[in-house]
Amino acid sequence: MKFLKQSTAITIVIGPFLDDTDGKTPETSLTVASIDADLYKGATKSDLTLTASGGNNDCVSIANGFYSLELTTGNVDTLGSLKLAFNIVGALPVWEDFMVLPAAVYDAVFGSGSIFVKAAKTLVNKAVQTKSSGVINYYDDDGSTVLLTHTPTDAETTITRTPS
Repeated sequence: MKFLKQSTAITIVIGPFLDDTDGKTPETSLTVASIDADLYKGATKSDLTLTASGGNNDCVSIANGFYSLELTTGNVDTLGSLKLAFNIVGALPVWEDFMVLPAAVYDAVFGSGSIFVKAAKTLVNKAVQTKSSGVINYYDDDGSTVLLTHTPTDAETTITRTPS
């Protein structure tokens, strides 16, 4: 299963489309308009109209029976499972399964500024606390880039650390 970011257009690779006679020869020159494509968002089915180039749901042959397919924001607007199913005369059926995640979750897991990446770096790298102020700086691998700073504030009964 592959993961997609909710309401974000993306180009994916689908296939391989293989000849239905021998089950192994790649179909490299399918007529996109003749591909029967269905999109399932959870239990709801809708037809997906593929275009040869330039339009929504642009589908283009790459090589060896694989095709690139543009999914629009409307195709991936519903959270949860998403299935694409493709049928065409002369080729075996092809389907792809996806999980559509909220943007914040997708970015947290797969983004370059992922909180998981920062958390892992914070755990394995150095932390320095300034005694006079109580401020703690957590550093990156290079030892000089600050990833996270905790700044304490105190009231009469509690001390609060605020990350920044």
